[in-house]
Amino acid sequence: MGKFEEMSSLVPYIFYSILYRLCCIKTWLDKNNKLGWTLLPKCASTSMRVIQLVRSGYYTGRENFRNHKAKEMWPVIPLKHHVHKIDQSDFSTDFSDYKFITVIRHPLKRLVSAYSDKIGRGSLRVSRQYFWQNHGREIISRYRKNYPNLTQVHGILSKHERNAIRDGLIPTFPEFIDYVIAEFPRGDAHWLPQIPLNDFCNLPYQYVLKMENLTEELNYLLNELELPKLDLSAIGSIGRHETSSKVSHSELLAQLNETQFNEILKLYKIDFDTFTDIY
Repeated sequence: MGKFEEMSSLVPYIFYSILYRLCCIKTWLDKNNKLGWTLLPKCASTSMRVIQLVRSGYYTGRENFRNHKAKEMWPVIPLKHHVHKIDQSDFSTDFSDYKFITVIRHPLKRLVSAYSDKIGRGSLRVSRQYFWQNHGREIISRYRKNYPNLTQVHGILSKHERNAIRDGLIPTFPEFIDYVIAEFPRGDAHWLPQIPLNDFCNLPYQYVLKMENLTEELNYLLNELELPKLDLSAIGSIGRHETSSKVSHSELLAQLNETQFNEILKLYKIDFDTFTDIY
């Protein structure tokens, strides 16, 4: 690869690095306890938020979390939750005595999870109207005509997810992948690569947990942070992220053609290269 091609391949990730520093979108500081939490979507971010807020003192740890809602934790209000989103002024802080925590996940499993939860759920019981309005409707408008064996759009495509579900117009996984590839490096944080959303170069991460071994590693983290044992299954039910799909991630990936699969591997190359000893 020549120098120009090599530099060109880095452009999306340079874009991400700039975006991260400008927005600092996924890391929160608990200055009282000298902890930093990078909470990536589809990497147990809700469970990690609960643990963060138990440590900060917002929760006691004795709650029955099956009775709690995600809206209690978002948006974060510093005076209420005792944590704040990291911003440019915080990068002058000496973080040498802080402990930063995050969770990582196999890139393709995370991608499939994002699709199954946010785009392809197609449930009349659990609304994903935001994702239909901002992504799903656009996916159908652009790509459904490329899949003539699927239900086609007749007339005006509804702005409402419930109507789309009834009309059989929820995006398939291959359509979603077409969209992810075309939009890159833009996209939603639920399916953008993980590495540009962490700041491993500047923040001293002491705990990098694996989603695939989460229960064991969260129990270890609770012990390290001197927190009470929590009902992790109850915490995991907050936000209704579970999907009832009987289609495995490998079966969904098998729906992709060779070009789509190769493009996805390129898109997540930065994650695979960084996690090379893990995945």
